[in-house]
Amino acid sequence: MRISCVYVCVFGNGQKVIRFEMPFNVICLGCEEKFGIPRKIAKGVRFDAKKRFYGQYFRTKIYEFIMVCSACKQQLRVRTNPRDCT
Repeated sequence: MRISCVYVCVFGNGQKVIRFEMPFNVICLGCEEKFGIPRKIAKGVRFDAKKRFYGQYFRTKIYEFIMVCSACKQQLRVRTNPRDCT
């Protein structure tokens, strides 16, 4: 999974906000609860996401990207997975 980053903003609390491009097609389950129909978010759609350190796999850092669905305001979270990366 390749994460593309267009810009980075760092706030006073050390949290980074980046421009995140969705690496695969996803379905927002929050839209399904709120509107009754699931919303498909296509590969390549860009979000402003918070980037934070999640953990480590051996010496490789695992990051979590937190963004918000524009329709229902549900949080979407994507984590890197170096263990299963081939």
